[in-house]
Amino acid sequence: MTTGVYCEPYKKRVTFDECALCAQCLPASIIKSLRVYDYTPQRNAYYVKEIIGCLRKAYFTRKSASIDTYLTLKSLYAIKRGKIFGNMVDGSRWTELDGSIPFKVDGEDVKLTARLDSYDPQRAAITELKSLEGIHYKNLPRRNDVLQLQSYGTIFKSIIPVRRLTLVYLDMNSFKQFDVEQVDLNSWLKDRVEGLHRALRDSKPLSEEPSYECKFCDHKKNCNVVPIINSVTRKTPSSTEAQ
Repeated sequence: MTTGVYCEPYKKRVTFDECALCAQCLPASIIKSLRVYDYTPQRNAYYVKEIIGCLRKAYFTRKSASIDTYLTLKSLYAIKRGKIFGNMVDGSRWTELDGSIPFKVDGEDVKLTARLDSYDPQRAAITELKSLEGIHYKNLPRRNDVLQLQSYGTIFKSIIPVRRLTLVYLDMNSFKQFDVEQVDLNSWLKDRVEGLHRALRDSKPLSEEPSYECKFCDHKKNCNVVPIINSVTRKTPSSTEAQ
């Protein structure tokens, strides 16, 4: 749970109110606007972003949900900036839509949930906006962004018409768009939901799923010391495998 700010100038943890009172790095009004209000993960309900990412990270995040976390102002700004980009779709008058896929895991009801922020009813197109900051054009589109969009297509196709998936990367100066192939990821998503659910139920961490993101992970210290118990593949599903 994000309960405060890690003050980089003084190398210490402070509350949001203490940070705003100091206001050395940013005006107090902006600091207050960056405050994060965390969600509490629901039992037996999993989210697309954690399922397409490293399951070992998702395991530690859920297990440590009650631990106080302090983020830098730069990290808080990055979170806020993503929400600002998301507001750009308001002109379509689209209202956020929640969707889910139910699964049975060892006789227990669980579900994979998602929230659709951008949808064009006239074109039956789902669009996902991503920040371009720190990303090289040669690395686009990113694997997890494609999987996220294909997961949305899989979840929402039984709720609304889906004929097109579009990824849009943008920053303050430029933008780039990609069309993403529609793939049914039902089986792949089910395998990963099952793996995470069993790991949490039995308190047995899953195997590492190494990537460049590991060096930025909040759980890298725990990840190095906890024994590897289970293994769930994170290999990108191909069109053939997904059928």
